[in-house]
Amino acid sequence: MAKKGSKKKKEIKDKKLQKVRECEVTLLEYQRDDEFTEIEIHFNQSLEPSQRPRSSRFSGFYDPLAYYKDVLIERVEEILPEDFVPCKGEIEIHIEWLRVPAKSGTTLKQLLYSFLDILVPLTKPDNDNIEKTVYDTLNGKLWKDDSQIYYNSTKKLFSPIEATFVKMRMRNEPLEVTGVATKDEKEQLQRILEQYGGWEKC
Repeated sequence: MAKKGSKKKKEIKDKKLQKVRECEVTLLEYQRDDEFTEIEIHFNQSLEPSQRPRSSRFSGFYDPLAYYKDVLIERVEEILPEDFVPCKGEIEIHIEWLRVPAKSGTTLKQLLYSFLDILVPLTKPDNDNIEKTVYDTLNGKLWKDDSQIYYNSTKKLFSPIEATFVKMRMRNEPLEVTGVATKDEKEQLQRILEQYGGWEKC
């Protein structure tokens, strides 16, 4: 039984690796000025969701999708401008993960409502696992660290074809606020604090 289970796992792994080798990545939008960078990337597949780290007797814990993500990283590197510098400021990111509905057990009416985004996927993968694959792929390439992400949204939708869209708006450098507060700024701060009963440090 153990051998059969191991063989099946290997077949699944090989299938995922073959699929990611065929993955095409396209830069749909790229705009960069002195303050912000806006990018939209298209993957022609429903990206594999991240999995929990596995344990090994020889190497401790490891990411079962490490090689898969390495291939995606290479694909992303190929589409970025040669002079691209990872952003260091805050990031807003939106992900749309599109999957093909199951052929068996799906009526034509259900298919229509799926493509109209009225029927949506209610099964796994969880959104956070989709996000982790995207973040692991783009971290260090488009931005310095995942902690810069202050706002994110992820949608799982049905589509006639597989795809993953990732749209980002990133500040090139951290916003710096310096100098002494003006009278108007102090009054504005006071009004905010009064709504919350004050703040001892002020």
